[in-house]
Amino acid sequence: GLHERITISFMLTGHTRCLVDGCIGLLKQAFRRSNCYTMKQLEAVVTNSSQTGCNVAQHVGGAVSWRRWDSFLADHFEAVEGIGELHHMVFDSQKPGVVSVRRNDGAAVRRDDGDEVREVSILASSEEVLLASGLPPILPAAGLTAERQGYLFKHVRPHVPSEFQDELCP
Repeated sequence: GLHERITISFMLTGHTRCLVDGCIGLLKQAFRRSNCYTMKQLEAVVTNSSQTGCNVAQHVGGAVSWRRWDSFLADHFEAVEGIGELHHMVFDSQKPGVVSVRRNDGAAVRRDDGDEVREVSILASSEEVLLASGLPPILPAAGLTAERQGYLFKHVRPHVPSEFQDELCP
């Protein structure tokens, strides 16, 4: 693998407010006060939504590909029981197929709460089968169906200023 150890820690329920929430709130406010008909206009709204620059538009174009991870993970890994209640997970290259889990991160609770670290085996197939399987297939972008394009043309296009109609609802 690429990493020797990966640690994932989730915030405790009720303590999930963070800077990102505030930045998204600023973006939502700016978007509600704007008319966006093109990607360029949306990019400007994102960039100008905060005075501190916490929102930055990232136009990726076709650089992002989606893979069929759901079936890949279902074929090779076991579900972790009670995963929604786990706040701390550690994956270690020395223990492939095993994740160490803990409900709380230890900082917000006392150590004697009976919430010890436990190891869970998550590998459903052998490590050799997993490594030989490679990455799951890329999902091609489906695009809009002819029916959806027709709906947008008929019902949305009349509400779009004429200079943007050909770009938004051709």
